[in-house]
Amino acid sequence: MSTEEEFELTFLASRLPSEIKNKDAVEYSDIYIPEDADFPVLRLRKKGENFELTKKVPIVEGDYSKHVEDTIVLSKSEFQSLKKSSNRKVEKLRYSFQNHGILHGG
Repeated sequence: MSTEEEFELTFLASRLPSEIKNKDAVEYSDIYIPEDADFPVLRLRKKGENFELTKKVPIVEGDYSKHVEDTIVLSKSEFQSLKKSSNRKVEKLRYSFQNHGILHGG
């Protein structure tokens, strides 16, 4: 299990950067538990062929921009069993690329 503190910012891009045109994407499937919570603290994730369960706890209650994450690596079988616990899902493609010397999307 790993624990880390994360500061999270989200931006909506007006266009896709040209640097991703020839990049391979990694498919993500995120399942949020409990599905009826405004801010679910558990995230079940499939990242390519890797599986994990992450619990995100805010450092300051109610402020989800700064939180501590605990992550447990799962087997595919464990993921398959746990994914039945919620229908709140997000599927996305994530690209990694360098822009102005900064790695994005990693």
